[in-house]
Amino acid sequence: KLVLRNAEGFPRSVAWWGPNDLADAPTRLAQHLSSNIPFTTLRHVRMSNVPGKFKCLLRVCTIWPDVNNFCHRAPPDAGPPREADASPEERWSYLVRLTVEDATCSCVKVYLYAEDGEMFFAEVPPQNVGACSAIGSVLQKKMDRLTGRQEIQNGEVPWVPMCLKTYHDLDGNMQIRIFDTVML
Repeated sequence: KLVLRNAEGFPRSVAWWGPNDLADAPTRLAQHLSSNIPFTTLRHVRMSNVPGKFKCLLRVCTIWPDVNNFCHRAPPDAGPPREADASPEERWSYLVRLTVEDATCSCVKVYLYAEDGEMFFAEVPPQNVGACSAIGSVLQKKMDRLTGRQEIQNGEVPWVPMCLKTYHDLDGNMQIRIFDTVML
């Protein structure tokens, strides 16, 4: 079985149904760009009381909202307009919540937001998805691959390496966000 190490170097075994090796992870689904961050478990991420960066091997359980509502108009103070924006008033931003689990049976909600969402959906810039069925179809196919609705391997949901960062929201609650990860 895959054995991860915690910060103190002690082994952290995963459940029997987890992948035997990181090589078993379907890296064709996503690529993590932060190679200097060691793999860890969601339990470790959740127990961290300070903001940090982590890398986990995860399965996507649920996605919210539906793909037609993945993007929202960006607030006026979201920064300078991009070339892809029709106008500053038409700037869009990703806001997606995934429920993910790892081989320790830990489940958490993680967010794809703004520039991290743009990186994750590399070739699909944020826009009014509901107004463009072709873009909605592309995003739906990507989500079907992530959740295992398409290309199920041996009847299992695929394992995906993802980089996560924790931060405190305005109310002081710890949140988890996907970063530095590109869906292929």
